[in-house]
Amino acid sequence: MAASPYGAVTTPKGKEKIMTARNQPSSSCITESARPRAHPPCGCDHDQDALNRRLEAMTERLERTFRRERQFACDASHELCTPLAALRLELEEARLHPEDTDLASLLDRTLSNVGRLQTIVGDLLLLARPDAGALAEPEVIDLAELVRGELSRRKDRHEVELRLDPEVMARGVRTQLGRVLGNLLDNAQRYAKGSVRIRVRRRRDIAELTVCDDGEGVARAERDRIFQPFTRLATCRSRSHGGTGLGLAIARDLAEANHGTLRVGPSPTRGACFILQLPAVTDGSSPHLDSEPPR
Repeated sequence: MAASPYGAVTTPKGKEKIMTARNQPSSSCITESARPRAHPPCGCDHDQDALNRRLEAMTERLERTFRRERQFACDASHELCTPLAALRLELEEARLHPEDTDLASLLDRTLSNVGRLQTIVGDLLLLARPDAGALAEPEVIDLAELVRGELSRRKDRHEVELRLDPEVMARGVRTQLGRVLGNLLDNAQRYAKGSVRIRVRRRRDIAELTVCDDGEGVARAERDRIFQPFTRLATCRSRSHGGTGLGLAIARDLAEANHGTLRVGPSPTRGACFILQLPAVTDGSSPHLDSEPPR
């Protein structure tokens, strides 16, 4: 093979192939082709930003949890100190002035404060572990019978109006659902002006129990906060009416432990209406408990 000064290449068969300056590869092209190609961006910066955002969100959630726990500990300490301080004051006064002390009255007040302490401690333990002491297995419960049984053990100051549909069945631990109902009735009796209403009915695959009062009601902005421990509302449903401040928090925890929900809404009588919903049971069969709780 021979090359001419003008770029002509003679092939073995005698044919020529003209190489012009336009056909010849430049040194810059050779350099570019020989240069290693840069890899496309791997997205490392994007992945790092996403990781940082997740870490920040996790840190914020942990800080909120710690703040709630600190507030809970502070509120619990305050609630325990109040009856303890009253108890100490009564006993110190009796020791300083024994001749002026009515022993029977002192014992009554002392027992009252001790009872309040016992109630608070019991509620704190139950709130810390809703299933503590629940050795009984879940069973099929007629909600109307549950209501009648609870009312038969109570002596309430306000009249209770009943609207109980028959054979509204749900599966749960009887003692826990009884505690939910008892706490709701305590709350309704505490804030009612004249009457309390209880209704049991079935709505498709939901067994529903509602407890309503004719008190001041709960503002929409406070309807979720009211289930937090030791909540003090700005309305007339404040803690000044008594109670440990744990009853509704315990009721919601126990409702969720039995695959149910508990919420509050307006009452037909202009007060508050607490709505307990549980998966319904038909003909003794088990509800689908692996699905999401009813809403």
